[in-house]
Order: sequence, then C-alpha cells, then structure tokens
Amino acid sequence: MPAAPPAPPATLLPDRQRSFVERGVALPFTAPLLAGARLRQLPGQAPEVLLPAPTGRGVYVVGWRDCVASCAPTLHDHHLWDRLARLPRPSPGGVRAAAREVAAAGLAGRAARQAAAAALGAQAEWRLRLLAELAARMGIAPPGPPWLGQLAGTLAEVGLGPRPGGLLIPRLAALERLAREGGQAYRLCGRAEVGIVVGVAIGAARLTLAAMPGSLEPLWALLARLPAATEPELLPAEAAALAERADWLLDGWDRLTALWADQRATRPEEALAEIAADAPVPAEEADAWPGAPADWPSLLAARRNLPPRPLAAPGARPALVARAERLRLRAA
Repeated sequence: MPAAPPAPPATLLPDRQRSFVERGVALPFTAPLLAGARLRQLPGQAPEVLLPAPTGRGVYVVGWRDCVASCAPTLHDHHLWDRLARLPRPSPGGVRAAAREVAAAGLAGRAARQAAAAALGAQAEWRLRLLAELAARMGIAPPGPPWLGQLAGTLAEVGLGPRPGGLLIPRLAALERLAREGGQAYRLCGRAEVGIVVGVAIGAARLTLAAMPGSLEPLWALLARLPAATEPELLPAEAAALAERADWLLDGWDRLTALWADQRATRPEEALAEIAADAPVPAEEADAWPGAPADWPSLLAARRNLPPRPLAAPGARPALVARAERLRLRAA
C-alpha cells in the first residue's frame, strides 16, 4: 500500500456543502485508499474525486489520473470509473446502476455477481408490483401507457407512500439497526472515551432517519393527484426528482451500514470510529425540504473533536480489499 497520501495537499472544504452536486456522490470503490471517495462534477468542469484525508482533517480533490498514480485502484475500480465518467449527471441512482453493471460482469467476484443479479431481480419485482397498483389507481389494466411503467420504475426505490417502501425498506432497516445496536455496544463497552465516537455515529444515523419522512412528503402529495393529473406523462420526471431526495439522504450510508453488519460482532469500536468519521451529512439544500430542522451543526461540532483516524498498517492492503469486496456484497 502506498505510504504517502495522494497529491495535491488536502483542501479544507466546508463541513457542509451548499448543494448535493457540490458534495458529490459516494463511490463503491474497493481500493483501500479510495474508501469514502465521492464523485463530483461541477458545471463546466471535468469530474473530480473527493477523498477524505487519512488524518480525518481535510479532503483531497483529485482527478482520476492522480487516483491511478497514488491510490492503486483495483480492476473493479477502473471499470467502475469508466462507466461513471460517462454519466450525464452523477447521482446516487446512476452510481448504483453502474456499480451493479460492473458487479454483474463478474469484476468483483462471483458472489458480487450473484448479489447484483439478486438486487436487479428485486428491483424488477417491485416495479411490476407497483405498476399493478398504479394501474389500479388509474382504473386501467397493466401495463398501461409507457409513462406508467417509467413511474413504476422510479417508485420501485421508494414505494407509493405514505411511508417509505420499495427498495428503501431494507436500507432504512440497516440504518435503524446501526442506530440501535451502536448504542447498545457502547453501553456494554462502558468506556467513556468511546462516548463521543458513538454519539457522532448513531447521532448522524438518527438525524438521517428523522429527515426521511419529510423529504418524501412532496412525492406522496404528487402521487395523490395521480388519477386526476392533467398531464400524467410529466409525472415520471417530477416523481424522479422528488424520489431522489431519499437517495441523497442515504448516499454514503450503505457502505457504513454494511461495515457495521460485517464487524459489529468482532470489532464494534473500530467500526463505530470509521462510521463516525465518514457518516454523510446532507448538503444545506436539504434544510429547505419539509420536516423538522435537524441539528447538523451540533453533530459536526462534535465530529471535529474526534481523534485522528489511524493509518493502515503496511501490508494491510489485501485484507482491506477483501473487506471492501464483502461490503460491496452487503450493499449491492
């Protein structure tokens, strides 16, 4: 594993970006030095990779060539980047689809290929189920017009309301489990110095869970107008923009909930420390979404007091790559 961090020197970006475009999208790379990477493409600029500094203070803003030179990306990472670089607009859904394509091609191993196939199967199942429900609302027989199928594909991720559903159900359940079990692990540990780490980790999880219902309220209101919509063919695009809010809130959490599921029994303190350091904080634009305001400033203030993350020991790369591949399975 390269001992030196990538160049240029770390940049101190704001704790919270103004928009999710500025914050970037979490990337499921498997190279250890690319853990926690985000893809950002600002208007008129080439795609950039944002990498958390090893010390936990600052962010590296680098191009892909710098990542190749300094971070030793795996074959999986190279193929994933090739697909990501072609996205017209980086988004959590676009990254997820690209990652499943790479896994389905066998570039992350046989188990990842099977997990990707299972995820795609679940997506297709939810789409068919919701297409039938939407057609019933419209009083028509499925499959109905093309726009109805497009709408069902979007809603497969979040459901029809008034509560989150679809493929969002297991993702939220994993985050709820982290929030619940993380607190239990701390109480069993009984070490006061672990308190701030646990507080940041489960605090971020709880704030994210609390923000989810409000983020989807406008989508449920849009769907309530479905039978009487005057231009229903416009609904898929409107619904996709509103449904994406849930994806932006959870963006970056899938790897961390998978990490907790992977290490909660053997290394809970280490897992919680990594979760606390990397827990995603929504961009400021989320503050305008419906729902009670979340106290992200207090959580960020607490996170500044976290101890620096330890550097990986020499020779740890094979084990870290293997762990990253396990997490890819859980977060497929």
